[in-house]
Amino acid sequence: MRWASILGMLAIVPALGAQEKSPSVVTLKLHPAAAPAPALKYTLLPLARELKPGNAAVFYHRVHSPLWFQALEREPSFAKLHDWLEMPTTQLPEKEVRQYLSGTGVFQELDHAARCETCDWQLTGRLRDEGINLALPEAQVFRQLGLLLAVKARLEIVDGRPAQALRVLQTGIAMGRHVGDCPVVLNALIGMGIEQTMLGGIEDFVQRPGFPNLYWALRDLPDPLVDLRRPLQGDRLAVDAWWPEIRKALEEPKFQPLPLATLRASIDKVFGLGRTDSRITVAQAVTVAHPQAMAYFLKKGHLRDELDALPVTQVVLMYSLAEWDRWHDAVYRWHNVPYWHARSGLKKAVDEREQALRENKEVAFFYQHLLPTNEGVFFTRARLQRRIAALQCVEAIRMYAAANNGQLPDALADIHAVPVPIDPVTGKSFSYRSAGAVARLQGPAPPGEAETERNTLVYQISIAK
Repeated sequence: MRWASILGMLAIVPALGAQEKSPSVVTLKLHPAAAPAPALKYTLLPLARELKPGNAAVFYHRVHSPLWFQALEREPSFAKLHDWLEMPTTQLPEKEVRQYLSGTGVFQELDHAARCETCDWQLTGRLRDEGINLALPEAQVFRQLGLLLAVKARLEIVDGRPAQALRVLQTGIAMGRHVGDCPVVLNALIGMGIEQTMLGGIEDFVQRPGFPNLYWALRDLPDPLVDLRRPLQGDRLAVDAWWPEIRKALEEPKFQPLPLATLRASIDKVFGLGRTDSRITVAQAVTVAHPQAMAYFLKKGHLRDELDALPVTQVVLMYSLAEWDRWHDAVYRWHNVPYWHARSGLKKAVDEREQALRENKEVAFFYQHLLPTNEGVFFTRARLQRRIAALQCVEAIRMYAAANNGQLPDALADIHAVPVPIDPVTGKSFSYRSAGAVARLQGPAPPGEAETERNTLVYQISIAK
């Protein structure tokens, strides 16, 4: 399975798998807490004054040492990490967790990495050279490191140590941003997954009596927390590495013929053709697609004599690459637009792309397997930003309760001490209903979608007496 196809599956399969699951309800029992003074006494990312010279990637890779992470991985308790994060904190087997996490250099190295001034994975050049053949054996390990940090933060919370818990959460949030700051969409998805795990730790944190209010700490986080610009541009790097000669020929002011051996290699790279019937299929596709390719380049101002001097296959491959650019950018251009604005444009772009793929099968034959499904990645990011915004609402409610004798607000509009954020998925206020001692804060499904676990967020909130 090609690397690009794997990325597409990672972006879209979770949505398909979650369609039959109803939204889960996260129950939060809060304790009133006013904003700290100064407002950013507590933060969720290391401050600039805490950063030290160095490349964080070096220290993240040190964590993979057989003496550290792999030693933890071999322990039977490693398989319990998910369970330890899912169970109520009152049921956490503290002795077993404490023993499992002690005596390892993993957390010291992660702490150091998270407080480095830079993080350079040095993958841009590799991606430019290797394209979709670039191996990423280390990427998935970071998911497990995120789980380890979340369990450690949970233990600190149970122990009633807010400063120590926050430092661990800072480390995890910084690591998620570092992992996502890479020209590979897979890494961005893993980075966002790490951030979601850390936000679960914040849900535990805000329920602990005496723990500080994190409203301004959440407000201080970058928006978006994981930037998609660089990962999405990596798609183009990967395709350029796959067809470097075709890209270079396409960008020349006047097209020059490429050797037939180069053109055959360009086709063989993608399809692994070796059988006669496969080559016949390619020849048929080239024959049908060539008139469309000629018409496209003539419209762009190229002369017929110039195009007639090129091998027919070259004209088709250059046109295929131009079409890849067109459909990639039709989706990519929406990455910096708020999701509630971008959603309709994304849907239109994807629908038009799918229609073009059906109607122009011969041209699409050469590039459709290299097209990413980035629209799923956009929603993954929107879900992350929604959870951050919802937790800001939770902390605003804790502020209100601290100023109003432990009472829940009747409506979010009753909160005046701080701005209450909107839902980044819908662009509207979060749904909030108060019924005396219990309130329900909800981020609903996008318009036209049935509510599922993936597209809906629900907090059931009460104030501890």
